[in-house]
Amino acid sequence: MANPALIFWVWVERLKQRPAMSPRNVLGWLSLTLATVALLIFFIGVGTSPKAATPAFDRWFTLWFRICLVASAATLVLGLAGTGKRQWIVVLSAFITPLSCVLQKVLE
Repeated sequence: MANPALIFWVWVERLKQRPAMSPRNVLGWLSLTLATVALLIFFIGVGTSPKAATPAFDRWFTLWFRICLVASAATLVLGLAGTGKRQWIVVLSAFITPLSCVLQKVLE
């Protein structure tokens, strides 16, 4: 559960600094926002899922996993293009969040 803590830390660090808003810096902010959205999607999908090992769970998981995967892919692309303080954490989060979804499915 370190990923939400790391993303929170990046938000705090970014809000403390006031850099010039260059296009690459804006992409960094967008990637951080999408990383947060992907985390929220993960927690909605896992926290409100139907009982595990049922057909309803499989449909539910597939829907939320696809949405999480799209948000994480966008985070990765924008994170690699963007700049900002602790940007490497945002890019790392783009990998961790979908892997957490897969791990949740495996452990069901």
